[in-house]
Amino acid sequence: MSLLWLRYERPCVSRVVVKAQQTVARWVPSAGLLYTASESGMILGWELAPGKGGTVVGRLTAHSDGVRDFAWSPRLGVMLTAGLDRKICIWTPPAESARAGLK
Repeated sequence: MSLLWLRYERPCVSRVVVKAQQTVARWVPSAGLLYTASESGMILGWELAPGKGGTVVGRLTAHSDGVRDFAWSPRLGVMLTAGLDRKICIWTPPAESARAGLK
């Protein structure tokens, strides 16, 4: 089990517990979400609340193997993911509706 920690001025304000081994995590300020990717190929969008942990607000699935990296382009409003399955996926939900784009 992996732990993701949200840090502000104090140590361990909140933690998010996930079952699969996580390979990468990125904060997307314009969406107000933390995205994590795992060895299973799933990308999760998390809404974080200090002191309360995180809530999964959506899942992105397209990779059949682990996700090695991803990047968010606020200018274009897209997320790019690179997987061990030799796929590069372009996710197109704009930042303003990122929650709606997650299924």
